[in-house]
Amino acid sequence: MSQQLRKRKRDDSKARREQIIDEAIRILGQLGYHGFTVQDLAKRCDLSNAGLLYYFPSKEQLFDVVVMELEQREIHALAPFIEAVERSERTRRQ
Repeated sequence: MSQQLRKRKRDDSKARREQIIDEAIRILGQLGYHGFTVQDLAKRCDLSNAGLLYYFPSKEQLFDVVVMELEQREIHALAPFIEAVERSERTRRQ
């Protein structure tokens, strides 16, 4: 297998993983943890249950990744505000 083909498969795998996480966030937002099923997520991502479990071996592991992803998105979204507050604090001290 050529390096380019391996890289493309790796990129496709990363994109698929991101798609699964994004869709899981949508479902969790709509239905909550107890309304969320691996089967529904797999269906929405055009995967079989086994295909989804290839990326995330359990609902709990997927949930952990989703929580970490939401935390990272929140940090990224709040960064400009935190920076503005810190700038304001520095200016006030001078």
